[in-house]
Amino acid sequence: MRKVYYTFEFDDKEYTLKYDYNAICDIEEVADKSIQALLTTDRVGQNTARLLLYGGLKWADRTMTKAKAGSLIGRMIQAKENELLETVVSEAVKLLVSAIQPETTTEEGEEHEKN
Repeated sequence: MRKVYYTFEFDDKEYTLKYDYNAICDIEEVADKSIQALLTTDRVGQNTARLLLYGGLKWADRTMTKAKAGSLIGRMIQAKENELLETVVSEAVKLLVSAIQPETTTEEGEEHEKN
């Protein structure tokens, strides 16, 4: 079964990234490009990282904005949690790739990603 969320802890608070259809649409609307186009670059820039956190956290906090996501990233950087930030962004990319790749179902009902 495909992983659909990633939870991390920062500043004594738990955050869960989740990318459903609405999150993907929100990200594409703000970026004015498809998720595939965002993820085909060799490196995720600061604006894209902020956008990925915004989209992934919005399901749990409907007041989430790009500015709030940017503040979270800024606090991580100030706290010298660069490794955590890199992990969070990497997991966000993996979740989005997983979310947009179709799955197939075997006769036993197990889900598998298409190759």
